[in-house]
Amino acid sequence: MIRSRVEHVFANQKSQTGLFVRTVGITRATMRIGLANIVYNMRRFLFFERLNARAFPLNSESRGDTEGVL
Repeated sequence: MIRSRVEHVFANQKSQTGLFVRTVGITRATMRIGLANIVYNMRRFLFFERLNARAFPLNSESRGDTEGVL
């Protein structure tokens, strides 16, 4: 289970950068990989936010409010 989660992340990294970092120096390579990780985490966060918004909408009908009902 853990292996599949890690491989998913690496597959995403591969599609973004081609799994080939062309930079001069370890500092730039580290920065590029770090930024790619941040982008991946932001995309996952937005995905889960949208999923959560669909599962728990904030309109009055879904909350079961009976205000105004006779």
